Amino acid sequence: MDRRTLLASSGVALAAALAGCSSSDTDDPLDDESEDADGTDSDADGDASAQDGDGSDGNGTDRNGDTEDGDGSAQEGETESEEADDTGNSDSGGDDADALDRNGIPGFDADAFTIGSDRVTVDRVERDGSTVRVDATTTTTDRVELYDELGSLGSDLEAAVTDPERFEGAIDRVEFTLVDGDGDRVGSFHARSRWIVGYVTGRLTEDEFYDRVVGTAG
Repeated sequence: MDRRTLLASSGVALAAALAGCSSSDTDDPLDDESEDADGTDSDADGDASAQDGDGSDGNGTDRNGDTEDGDGSAQEGETESEEADDTGNSDSGGDDADALDRNGIPGFDADAFTIGSDRVTVDRVERDGSTVRVDATTTTTDRVELYDELGSLGSDLEAAVTDPERFEGAIDRVEFTLVDGDGDRVGSFHARSRWIVGYVTGRLTEDEFYDRVVGTAG
């Protein structure tokens, strides 16, 4: 090989070596920056994902879910509670009304009414408009004895009055008819509802109530 050829070959080899070194030195920093850039982008994507996740979990579905579902459930619970209360009160009120209106007499329990005397037995209690009619049988035909047996009438009626206000609002008087064992009339009298309620509420004494009732005897 002549000198010219050798120099040319050496020059080509040297140029190739220099080019390789230059390329290697140049590529490494770019690759690092590219990796850093990718890493940064990846971190940014990660942060964005985290933010999206926070937004979705905190501000989005979960938070809205807590607000809507939680408040909604609370409101529904209150509504159900109110409905339950309303239903309970309505049922209770209905039961009370039934108890107060036995035999169709508001505020008066006809089944609980008896006269505290061995000589007088209550046979029937019924309502006729604003009047309550009481039929009773007595074993005495002596009126003086009969009315003496009615000394407990005030407390007897008080025991049957379950709601004084309703009773007085619906009933004007309670009329009593007494017959003997043969069905013959022995006597009659009445008690105004306001007298009965007056006795129940303490505005009339037992004697005052009794005197008013006996004063109606016929």
